[in-house]
Amino acid sequence: MSRLSISSPDKKSIAPSGRPRSSTAGVPAGNSVEADKKKKMLKLEAKIASAQGKSAESAAVLEQILKEDPLDGDALLLLGQHYAKSNQPEKAIFLFERAEGMEKFEADAKVRHAQVLVTSGKYEEAVPLLKRAQEINARESIARYLEQIERLLKTRSKT
Repeated sequence: MSRLSISSPDKKSIAPSGRPRSSTAGVPAGNSVEADKKKKMLKLEAKIASAQGKSAESAAVLEQILKEDPLDGDALLLLGQHYAKSNQPEKAIFLFERAEGMEKFEADAKVRHAQVLVTSGKYEEAVPLLKRAQEINARESIARYLEQIERLLKTRSKT
């Protein structure tokens, strides 16, 4: 059985001020581990509230997250979905477009943006978004969705 040993702080762990260095040394100011944990907890709260049908509560939590971190891609997508479900396509599209500018979220944001456009009957505008999403991250379900939209557009142009 091993014992946990606690050593005294060495000189490297003491800041020039004489105080212990933060465990987040090297992390930009304002981006602490605690802030990240808080943000994760808030996102979980938002997801739970949404799953329980408390969409207004979920949206309020997501708005709070975005106020603190406007570039939180997960929060942008989740809040965009809320607005899409709440029949507020302009707000949803605005948030999805913001998320599209982030490499990590671009494909999913484009798909969700396209879904809002399709719901609004703007099939032609949805096609390039879905094609780009497929270039980034090819998925069979998106390929089928795109195929259905293109087929619909062809049948409409024949009539």
